Amino acid sequence: MTSADLQRLVTQRPFVSLRLFVTDGTFHDVRRQELIWVGPGMASLVVPVEGQGEAVKPLMERIICLDLRHILKVEIIAPSRCRDRPRADGSTPNGT
Repeated sequence: MTSADLQRLVTQRPFVSLRLFVTDGTFHDVRRQELIWVGPGMASLVVPVEGQGEAVKPLMERIICLDLRHILKVEIIAPSRCRDRPRADGSTPNGT
């Protein structure tokens, strides 16, 4: 995946949610255009703090930096498939 390829996907109008599959077996959903920044050979994904709804400027929980060489594929996903999934520590965003 090149920076230009990912930038084209991110700047589509209207924006469509994306799922990035990574070489370590994980995937990351990008639900809003302002939560991904694409640079030369890399992308930064902003993970917002849960429970903010559709805040215009959500608070950040963390940032994930991805080397684009580790993105295996990108899928366009329907809103119903953008569900919260267990975190790395086994917890879920709603505390279960």
